[in-house]
Amino acid sequence: MQANHLELQTVRDRVDLFTQKLRVRISLHDYVAEIRTIRETIQSGLNFKYFYVYPQQRAELLLKFPSEWESIIKAFPVVKAEAECAVDLYALNHNTASVFHSMRVAEYGLRAVAKERQISLPKNRPVEWANWQDIIKALSAEADAIANKKVSAARDKALEFYRGAVSDLNAFKDEYRNSVMHVRAEYDHLQALRAYQRVHDFMERLAAKIDHKHHRIRWGFR
Repeated sequence: MQANHLELQTVRDRVDLFTQKLRVRISLHDYVAEIRTIRETIQSGLNFKYFYVYPQQRAELLLKFPSEWESIIKAFPVVKAEAECAVDLYALNHNTASVFHSMRVAEYGLRAVAKERQISLPKNRPVEWANWQDIIKALSAEADAIANKKVSAARDKALEFYRGAVSDLNAFKDEYRNSVMHVRAEYDHLQALRAYQRVHDFMERLAAKIDHKHHRIRWGFR
């Protein structure tokens, strides 16, 4: 019921009363009067509520979120809240905050690739406690090891996947992550939109190959 969503308690009470009256015989005159009273109660209640009108173009991006992120959220359910924050904050014109949440989504992607590759960090640190540079360095070493395998279509596909991921992560780190996490920069709406879209594309590519279960990809090369 929208009265609950909008915290219109008076409207809810009035509707409950009307519902009780409908359970017994009610005259047409009383029926019309109750409808009029509910309408007036709604109008009165809305006078004390605050609403934000999203710019049309940004609202459209927000409305597309469920379909555009469906495959990503299915593969990585944990990113849903962060990704929703990123697009909603962009739509609200909180651009730097949007970039911040986009980078949190990207970090889930970083961890997912590291876990799929079973990256081992010094002193047995879990990937959740490692900095980006250490993980990216380890992923680059994995890609180099794959490059030394016998030339094959499978090897080339693996290299495309991992080197592409490393390239994206390096770009995120240098262009957004370090600056937004350490309060070194602010971003405008075009930069926020670009960060959001690039992270979406990055996560979509990951979701095509891996998921939150972190199973190793069987590339088919030796």
